[in-house]
Amino acid sequence: PDPMTSTFAPELEVSDAPTAGTLFARMFNMNLRLYRGGGVVAKAVAAFNNSLMLGAGVKANDLIGSGKITFDTDPVQAVAKLKLIAMPEYRITTAVGYDGLDYDLTRKHGLYAAVSKDLAFGPFSLRGHGGVGAVRFRGFDRHHDLNAWVAVTGSLTDELHLGMEWDDFLLDHGQANAQIAYSWDMGLRLEVDLKTLFRGYDVYHRVLKIVYTF
Repeated sequence: PDPMTSTFAPELEVSDAPTAGTLFARMFNMNLRLYRGGGVVAKAVAAFNNSLMLGAGVKANDLIGSGKITFDTDPVQAVAKLKLIAMPEYRITTAVGYDGLDYDLTRKHGLYAAVSKDLAFGPFSLRGHGGVGAVRFRGFDRHHDLNAWVAVTGSLTDELHLGMEWDDFLLDHGQANAQIAYSWDMGLRLEVDLKTLFRGYDVYHRVLKIVYTF
């Protein structure tokens, strides 16, 4: 979309899987996840131009509820994304990035490459996404240390957004996640993610995501 005419924030991720989208120049994005057990993941990124965004994220366990708040060994991680190639004639965008945060059952995406493509489907606005990331490099094992994903997102209206992703599908059949989100113009977006679908009631759970962009 044209940054001069768009009224909604760029799509940076599906439920957890990164897209090839980046913020527009001089935009700032805050992303807050509330997941089961009272844990919280918070990310903040800023865009220096239409291609590069940099930031950081932090995770706190048991922040909501009773008990002691705990942190991982490295609770603060870098978050970055660089748009590489945009091919408007094919409606394709590619990007590379880094996201070092994991939470609950969701593994980090590490150093990754992603691609997004606009799909024509009647009156609906649809986009397909895919990517692969290396979650670690020291002692790298391609059978366990690659995180790959595919996803599709769509908009029923300018405000109502839906998405489906198959995240980390190279490891133990991955996670099928769905998203339902409502946006208020460029600023606030509220989202409910339905995680680990089709794997039994004892594994299925919900995540609340609050996103603010300005």
